[in-house]
Amino acid sequence: TMHAFFTGLQAKAPALFQHTEPLIPLYDLINRIRTCISVRGDILDNASEHLTDLRRQMRSLRENIIRSLEKYLNDVDLSFAVQDDFITLRNNRFVIPVRSDRKAAIPGVVHDQSQSKATFFVEPLAILELNNSLQLSQREAAHEEIRILTELSSCVQQHESAILTNLTILEELDAIH
Repeated sequence: TMHAFFTGLQAKAPALFQHTEPLIPLYDLINRIRTCISVRGDILDNASEHLTDLRRQMRSLRENIIRSLEKYLNDVDLSFAVQDDFITLRNNRFVIPVRSDRKAAIPGVVHDQSQSKATFFVEPLAILELNNSLQLSQREAAHEEIRILTELSSCVQQHESAILTNLTILEELDAIH
C-alpha cells in the first residue's frame, strides 16, 4: 500500500510520509472484491457457493447437450437430413442445421432459417428439456451474479468515507508527483 511505501521513506521524505498517514487501509474490502471479481472484471465461479453449483450445473448441461447433438450429426441414418456437421446457437438454444426439405426426419423446434432458405436450425425434441434446464440455470446464475454485485456495492458504500479520503490523498500525491 501507499502508506507502507512511504513508511519506508519516513526519514527521506517526512512530509510525504505525514501526508499519507491519514490513508485508511481497506484490506477486508479489497479481499472481498478479489474473491468475487477477476482481474478482467468477471464474476468468479467461487464468488458464492450457489454460483459455483450453478456454473458447474451449466457446464454439465452444455456437455450433455453437445454430446446428444453430436449423436445426431454422426448418425449415418440421419446424414441425408443434416445439412452440415456443426452445432450452433439460435435464440440462445443449441441447434443443428437440417436441410429444409428433410426437417421431418428430425422432429424438433425450428429456431431459425438460413438466408438461402435451404437450412433450418432445429432443436431436436430429445434435447428440448436439457436446453430448458440450461436456460433456467443461466437465468438463476444471472440473478445470483446480481445479488453478489449488489452485496459488493453495499460493502463499497459502507466504506464510502474512507474511499473518498484515500482518493483525495492519492490525487494530491499524484499531483505532487
